[in-house]
Amino acid sequence: MAARKQLVFHSLKHSLAIALLLMFAGIAGVQAQPGKRLRNNPLYSGYNSIGELSYHFGIGASHYFGDVSYDFTQYSRVLYTRPYMQFGLAYRFHERFAARLQTAIFQLRGGDQPETPNAGRGINFTSENTEVTLLGFYDIIPQNKGTRIKFSPYLMAGIGFNYFRVRTQDKLGNWYSVRSLELEGIAYRPITPVFPIGGGVRYRIRRELSIGIEASYRFTLTDYLDGVSSSYDVGNVTPELREFIDNSNEGRRVLTGGQRGNSGSRDGYFSGQVFVEIKPFRKTPATKKYRSRRRPR
Repeated sequence: MAARKQLVFHSLKHSLAIALLLMFAGIAGVQAQPGKRLRNNPLYSGYNSIGELSYHFGIGASHYFGDVSYDFTQYSRVLYTRPYMQFGLAYRFHERFAARLQTAIFQLRGGDQPETPNAGRGINFTSENTEVTLLGFYDIIPQNKGTRIKFSPYLMAGIGFNYFRVRTQDKLGNWYSVRSLELEGIAYRPITPVFPIGGGVRYRIRRELSIGIEASYRFTLTDYLDGVSSSYDVGNVTPELREFIDNSNEGRRVLTGGQRGNSGSRDGYFSGQVFVEIKPFRKTPATKKYRSRRRPR
């Protein structure tokens, strides 16, 4: 358990380090831009971003932390990093605050590795996940006007739900639904609230187009992202379960009982992505309003 908490702590530490690095990179980019006069000049500012909608598309990787991860080797940490894809709609309602409703599709994966403390347990899993989240963003640099500022670091937090479908594979290559096997005597709920925290930085190529990178960690309220939580508790042995017992690495331990995981802690996962942000709706230029108020020479 202590080793697992240490891994989660390292994940959070890395997420925070990435967020701080992105923030400092954005601030450095701002300081490198010449001309405070230009940033404050309404003739140059062009378009007010408050009230704008934007589309958000991202691809990257996800990584799981739970009962089948706390003895990962460096190699398996890379092996069990899986693809991640998300798309969403964002709305800016303040110069420093924005919100994004998004859907993400991704995999999580884990397995007991040889020559590790849990090698004899023989558990492996792969899960397909569909996540819907509402995220809030705080921009370090105000986004009220389209200035020369190219880099924009931000922090984020939110709430959402993840629907997950966990499978395990036997030695013959057959796949089984962990939830339907009921190895711990229950058919757990396949949906959980999630609470993401993280940060990122976007780079504005032009007013309608930005690119960026983003990293976050998801806290959850379930210990079944991997289908593993407590101890074996098998009731009726169905034909499917009998086949699994005969062919899986978990083997006879399913019937003899024993500890599978630690029910005193929750699972979580990390995601990192590169993204494209598109603003398809143009607003009325602020320059016209400014010029209409200029005094005649």
